Amino acid sequence: MKSKRILFIAPHFAEYSERLAAGLAGQLPTRLILNSYNRSDEMQHSLSGKASVTAIPMERRWHHAFALFYCIFQAMLFRADLVIVQEGVRQFLKPMIGLLRRFTRVALIVHDPKPHSGSDSSRALVDVPYRRWLREHADVLIVHGERCLSEMVSLGYDPERILSIRHGVLMTPKRRQPKAAKPGRILMFGRMEAYKGLEVLLDAASLLSARGVDFHLVVAGAGPEQGRLAHRIATMPNVEVIPRYLTPEELQRELALTSFVVAPYLDATQSGVLASTFANGRAAIASNVGGLSDVVKHEINGLLVPPGDATALADAMAAFLQDPNQIHRLGRGAENFADDELNWDRIAENLLSKL
Repeated sequence: MKSKRILFIAPHFAEYSERLAAGLAGQLPTRLILNSYNRSDEMQHSLSGKASVTAIPMERRWHHAFALFYCIFQAMLFRADLVIVQEGVRQFLKPMIGLLRRFTRVALIVHDPKPHSGSDSSRALVDVPYRRWLREHADVLIVHGERCLSEMVSLGYDPERILSIRHGVLMTPKRRQPKAAKPGRILMFGRMEAYKGLEVLLDAASLLSARGVDFHLVVAGAGPEQGRLAHRIATMPNVEVIPRYLTPEELQRELALTSFVVAPYLDATQSGVLASTFANGRAAIASNVGGLSDVVKHEINGLLVPPGDATALADAMAAFLQDPNQIHRLGRGAENFADDELNWDRIAENLLSKL
């Protein structure tokens, strides 16, 4: 471990960044600079005494000059010998990384090596040259899981520069949820883009209804797929839509009511949805695609099904719905996996051992 003082700059993913910074601060002096636009107030208290946390405006273009000056000044003032940066498309990141590398090492956290399918892909194509520049000029690239590492190598990046770590838990409740949930209640939540597989889930729900299986599916989130599929959803009485992102408190309450979570993605890298699900002691049914199988262990903390296969998804959901003991057993597996493999202190220790 070469680093002794760490500065962490996070234009987004506030909760992830605060939790990782807390883990790092348990090992080395760590300062975190967040984007005040998306900072989680809930996390502020849990980091007290661990990492020094500051939030500054980074969201708008007119904030970028100040953000550039502030981050460089803090790196010099703190005498950071490692600066960790969350990858994003903010115009100040490019000159900031260029200046930082003159006097310190820079590690870039890459959440998605390639754009997701759907509207994500269209938007991200414009940003590809910018992201490539950031990746080529960082000393170290940090990804989540072996699948993402392989994807980065396939894009031409030197595997010697790439480190893989777990994506730790999110939305952790102050107290573990009670085990009792509403029987038959299923949850899908998050951003509703094409790659999330909402249409496949609706196909599976139709199959369950045709079989006479009793269930109540809650779809909570926002995105173009909800609009595109709104008419169909309106004809499905056992599907409830919450057409917005849930607050952390709302999500924890919903997970307490939920028997299990579904993540029927068509493509994926890693998943904050699964990190939140396991943190709340709920099992998941997920597609065996991308980095999801790095987290969901079949018959241990959830079930894996082929992506895009509505029949296989319906079969897995029916297996859960008809066997509460299996839901309970895999929920315990999810809880144990969160406490062990997705523990931020362990993740931070692993990261520092590789740097």
